[in-house]
Amino acid sequence: MRYIGRALLMLLAFSRIGCSMEEKLSMERSDDPELIKSKLAKYATVELKVDRASLDENQMVVLRRLVKAAQAIDDIFWRQSYRKSLAIREELQKSNEPIDKDYLHFLEINYGPFDRQDEAKAFLGLAEKPPGAGMYPDDLTKDEFEQYVEKNPDVKEEFFKLNTLIKRRRGDLVAIPFEQEYRENLEIAAAHLREAAEITSDSLLRKYLSLRADALLSGDFYESDMAWMDLTENTLDVVIGPIESYEDQLMGLKAAYEGIVMIRDKQATNQMKKFVESMNQLEARLPVPGLYKKASVQQRAPIGVFNTVYTSGDANVAIKSIALSLPTDERVREEKGARTVQEKNIILAKFEKILVPIAGRVLSEELLPYVDGEAFFTNTLMHELAHPLGLNYVKGNEDVTVRAVLKETYFAIEETKADVVGLYSLGHFIQTGVLPPDFEQKAYVTFLASIFRAVRFGATEAHGQANMVTFNYLLNENAILYNQAAKKYGLNAKNMRNAIKKLAADLLMIEGDGDYEKAKQWLQELAVVPTEMMALINSLNDIPVDLEFTFDPVLFE
Repeated sequence: MRYIGRALLMLLAFSRIGCSMEEKLSMERSDDPELIKSKLAKYATVELKVDRASLDENQMVVLRRLVKAAQAIDDIFWRQSYRKSLAIREELQKSNEPIDKDYLHFLEINYGPFDRQDEAKAFLGLAEKPPGAGMYPDDLTKDEFEQYVEKNPDVKEEFFKLNTLIKRRRGDLVAIPFEQEYRENLEIAAAHLREAAEITSDSLLRKYLSLRADALLSGDFYESDMAWMDLTENTLDVVIGPIESYEDQLMGLKAAYEGIVMIRDKQATNQMKKFVESMNQLEARLPVPGLYKKASVQQRAPIGVFNTVYTSGDANVAIKSIALSLPTDERVREEKGARTVQEKNIILAKFEKILVPIAGRVLSEELLPYVDGEAFFTNTLMHELAHPLGLNYVKGNEDVTVRAVLKETYFAIEETKADVVGLYSLGHFIQTGVLPPDFEQKAYVTFLASIFRAVRFGATEAHGQANMVTFNYLLNENAILYNQAAKKYGLNAKNMRNAIKKLAADLLMIEGDGDYEKAKQWLQELAVVPTEMMALINSLNDIPVDLEFTFDPVLFE
């Protein structure tokens, strides 16, 4: 029998049919209980350990307060992900059926009833995930949003803010500040940040935590973002608030709440300084005319290598990040650049548990010696370094951001740019002797394998789209080669080098010109998975797709 078990359950649960939870569950029981177990098997469990030897007693107390702050915003993301997610979670928590423990587990991984590794298809319920998640009316379309703003220009500023919800009221659309909608949770988070600020002996961290607490309640993150940029030697760190807009597939505007608590790896951080010192050289050597380059890139804070110990909200949802380039505020990037954070323990876990096994299945045998952990780490670094390169504002118009004009295409195009410009920029470090000559081949081969790792999440979200645009472009340029006999992929390093330069130029000019139509066309034409690639991806089902985190009990003592 075709699996439909949870569909009727949720239909009943939300239509208020009068029967007990146990009766609803028993009405629709799949005859294939292994289905949900196979979905759970796509995640490799990794415990994020705390190196207690690196922290003193005061720092451990501060660390636990930061974790409490991050915990407090978790339910906000549940609500942002899908309006009914918390209600579904509560129903499953009440169930006594053993199989529903698995459904609850998978619901918690995805923060809702939609499988983020399967193009957001529902695994519970009949509903499709609204493009605007839980941050717009479910039935709102992009055209209606844009037409309403055009007819009511006085609402544009509030409607386009990253931290407002859009709701319907008496036939009109209205913008509701996040700080009003989620006040209870934000007050708890802010209180824990203030407690941590009072305890810490790090004066710069104290300033940031105090400002961030204020920002969570006011919705103005500029001062706290500026203070975060000054944290260059801090042992402890926390990223908390509405940060990225990937969850908003309707307009690409609304940011989702997340929390990330980290401990700096000081030795690894010191080794990264040589990369930061080259930001202006990287900008200057971009393969585009001068009009598409910044006059200078603000001196970035040193790259921080951290071990992540706790995540919540958007940072803990199914597909886990391995690096950050923040803040996203263009004003801060113009004034101070951006901080790059490498999540070392997560990078290494993904390389060992996922990337190495994938490479053995999808790459030609002669490429396998070039699959390299250091290259994976450095490619991740170069991706984050590349985010601030190129224009933040449309060429010739400093009042219009690239993000605003590219609308829902922005994140896919920006992620593609970061991948490609990052690979292109490796040439600078090879030429200057920072990296050895053979590193280029390792970087290309490891990047090719990592495309398969990323696209297994699905080709519809920003990172998946970015990987497919790059893959298909390079395939068309004969940089990536498909071996029909072996049914595996190889590459031509010379063609790769030339194609990456060409693609970097195209992407930088799409952003600089604010060419929405071209961005949209590229995604439509290139963000697709070729048949041969899909066959290989389908053969990887026994390899985990991503990680599920568990947390060190020491955080909760």
